Amino acid sequence: MKTKNILSIFILISFMSCSKEFTDLSPISERNTGSFYTTANDFEVALAGVYNSLLSQGVYNEAIWIVNDLRSDITFWDAGGLAAAIVRYDDFEETTIDYVGRDSWIAQYKGIGRANTVMDRIEEVEMDPSQKARIVGEAKFLRSLLYYNLATTFGNVPLVLNEATSADDDESNVQVPVAQIYTQIAADLTEAESSLPSTAKGGRATKGAAAALLGKVYLTQGDKSSAASALKRVSGYSLVDNYADLWGAENEFNKESIFEVSYESGYGVLGNLFTSAFNTELGATVTSGPRNFPTASLINSYEAGDTRFEASIDGIGSEAVGFAADGAGWCIKYGTTNPSTDNDGPNNWVVLRYADVLLMLAEAIGESAESYGYINQVRTRAGLDPISSSTAGTFAEKLLQERKVELAFEGHRWPDLKRFGVAASVMLSDPQRSIDIRGRLNIAIPQREMDINPDFVQNPGY
Repeated sequence: MKTKNILSIFILISFMSCSKEFTDLSPISERNTGSFYTTANDFEVALAGVYNSLLSQGVYNEAIWIVNDLRSDITFWDAGGLAAAIVRYDDFEETTIDYVGRDSWIAQYKGIGRANTVMDRIEEVEMDPSQKARIVGEAKFLRSLLYYNLATTFGNVPLVLNEATSADDDESNVQVPVAQIYTQIAADLTEAESSLPSTAKGGRATKGAAAALLGKVYLTQGDKSSAASALKRVSGYSLVDNYADLWGAENEFNKESIFEVSYESGYGVLGNLFTSAFNTELGATVTSGPRNFPTASLINSYEAGDTRFEASIDGIGSEAVGFAADGAGWCIKYGTTNPSTDNDGPNNWVVLRYADVLLMLAEAIGESAESYGYINQVRTRAGLDPISSSTAGTFAEKLLQERKVELAFEGHRWPDLKRFGVAASVMLSDPQRSIDIRGRLNIAIPQREMDINPDFVQNPGY
């Protein structure tokens, strides 16, 4: 059962109410912040503000599932009116002025700005060295996570590593190659891992979280040897016995959980949108209606007897596996607890968990008895027989299939398809979708950024 430190919640709410003073990228001389960043407690509060940035609609509350799942072959949404701005991402018809991309860019750079402020200002403050190192480690992990999202979503973006001291800060106006972003993330995560604790209370970064994200970044860079080394350092976690026990507010921060974004209902500003948005049975509280439905491609990917199916999708019955069509079922992973109002769900967003690490480790090692051993740990938990090199399909196909059903609705699918080099072919070959993505592996850089920075190069297809 999830428990919350009420003081921490109060700090988060308090920080949100005054966050413009702390984080707007405007001259420091215009802000009365000199008396704030002076004590260890001040930096704990400021760090809470960095964590808080993850809760926004521009990050895990909405944008992540739109750009990583809705934009892939595993979920879809047909809707009109105001919802058309989201549906365009599903159809690869989004524009440079759609709000999802704009909000994602703004929210994640706001979080990065908060992290930079913490790291820049803490150096001159006297406090316990271990506490200072841990705060910097958490800030670096969070900045790395935000940059990973930006890189996998937009590609080439500005690399801002210091607190902005003027409205014309040059760093924020220079677009750098995505490879440079990943190199910086890897360096930051390596440093963060050394100073983070092995364990922490729910929702805080740990050594395991830093190593798991580092492994994912190395895989994205194509450095499988470094990825394997990082992923093998992820220790102290294990698969929960029953896949269904991963989900629901009562199961958060379980032994498989490595990093979660912590939402809490009842406080007005800390709940999530996706609990009721994904689950049609709870959709009455969502003003724009249910969304993000499983595709036939996803439903038909589950093998008979796979316990992950009934723990992930409802509304069609297990007999539909193998021949379902688009329009059947809905996601139940994020709970069956109906929030009293829109955007106030209690369920966390799981960013990293141990099953993902096992599958990434198999990917990093390549086809071997060891890698099949990692894959089969995940399959055995799902009630399925083991696979091996004699099982039909290439190793990459088998691994991508396992990630598809194990991590469905968790915001991994589009980065996976890109990393495996099959995004365009998968979308085109899906018989129920057959979408030509027109080279749009990354979404459009928002038009407001292009207008402000004439040297920016827009992504292909826009």
